[in-house]
Amino acid sequence: MGDAGSEQLYRSAAAIGLLVGIGSLLFPKALLRIYGVTEEPSGIGLLGWRLFAVRNIWVGSQALNGSQAARDTVLAVQPPDILVFWHSYRAGHVPLPATIAATCTASAVLAISCLARSRAA
Repeated sequence: MGDAGSEQLYRSAAAIGLLVGIGSLLFPKALLRIYGVTEEPSGIGLLGWRLFAVRNIWVGSQALNGSQAARDTVLAVQPPDILVFWHSYRAGHVPLPATIAATCTASAVLAISCLARSRAA
């Protein structure tokens, strides 16, 4: 199962995703501003942001409750999230500061999750 350190790392990665999810669901415009998006998002943009939020809330809460499948999902969704932000940037839908901030957040969660997995082995 792993040591207490790996458990804390798994919980930290899950908590980051859960907090981003809660912020995305309850305060999407404020969180977008934190990430550097100053333009008012469209209805479809808010829908996408809220779908992202629901995923993060569900997976993060399950991971915090010890679900290994959810913890694996926290790890697995980070690379696609990074790719989506970079694609959105290249398509002109997301500004560079938001793309960099999202990449940093997802990369931190990815690194924490990888470290937790290696310590748990």
